[in-house]
Amino acid sequence: MAGSASKIRGTSYQRDPKINRRHGRQWRKIRARYVALHPVCEQCQKEGRLTPTQEVHRVLPLSLGGSHDFTNLVALFKPCHSRISALDGDRGTYCYR
Repeated sequence: MAGSASKIRGTSYQRDPKINRRHGRQWRKIRARYVALHPVCEQCQKEGRLTPTQEVHRVLPLSLGGSHDFTNLVALFKPCHSRISALDGDRGTYCYR
């Protein structure tokens, strides 16, 4: 799927190649391990709901000095990830824990 374009609200979107490198094989392995350990959305679980993990989000983005370390990751359901990204402008300012 890397480099593939998808339709978002009628426009063509293609991820920046620099960002694609951050989502390579190493990230997919880290993500798979994290999801195996956190199969339930951490935000939903805090709110008393059990929903499956669909996204793994970095609390502090790589662009701001974040890492793939498990202490910087949070397992989320897609709607939770969208809500949190909208709240923090995807800049890692929303407090998860």
